[in-house]
Amino acid sequence: MRLDSLVKVNTALIDMYAKCGSLEDAIGVFQDMESRDKQAWSVMMVAYANHGYGREAISMFEEMKKQGIKPDDVTFLGVLYACSHSGMVSEGLQYFGSMREYGIVPGIKHYGCVTDLLARSGSLMNCQ
Repeated sequence: MRLDSLVKVNTALIDMYAKCGSLEDAIGVFQDMESRDKQAWSVMMVAYANHGYGREAISMFEEMKKQGIKPDDVTFLGVLYACSHSGMVSEGLQYFGSMREYGIVPGIKHYGCVTDLLARSGSLMNCQ
């Protein structure tokens, strides 16, 4: 099996385990991967966020960047989602503001995440 196929299969396993409530198994698959692409990192970030581990999701994002993987619009959705669901308003706004540094123009889904972030924190008036 080709390496890129194996990465996609493992990413699908991470997603499945996380959605079935087995974050430990998802983490195990991720840690055992020899190679990871942006999608694998994004899926793992969202898995952490969905299970209430926003800080871990942010750590994943930072580790991904340290390993030389440039974030894209999907990875930013993952990190914004994590901030939104973990009450990390200032971090979420900071990440949203940094998107342009990577040449990414925020789209409707990014604005939706920021709106959700502000609404969950009771700061919806800041959406202007």
